[in-house]
Amino acid sequence: MRAKISGDGIFSFFDNNNFTHAAIYGLGVDGKILYDELKNHSIKIDYCIDRNKNNIMINSPIYDLSDNLPDTEVIIVTPIIEFENIKAQLKQKTNAKIFSLEYVVNW
Repeated sequence: MRAKISGDGIFSFFDNNNFTHAAIYGLGVDGKILYDELKNHSIKIDYCIDRNKNNIMINSPIYDLSDNLPDTEVIIVTPIIEFENIKAQLKQKTNAKIFSLEYVVNW
């Protein structure tokens, strides 16, 4: 997965869908790679969501699912195995489009 995150293919997903603002759910290894890739591209990372928000140091606001989530265009969920459960929880909190990282890198 890491090699796909670092490739140009991920940007075609954002470009083809005209997404310029995003949030990332999950700041494990893949989430941090995605964060670094997007922040160096024309995608504005509005915020991140993680269950361990107090233990993560990045230059974007970090929320957990108990917080009110600000508006954004799209949320990319990095924990692929838990995607459906996380998506259901996010749908109760936001109107943003929600995609798994697997879907995005295979666009």
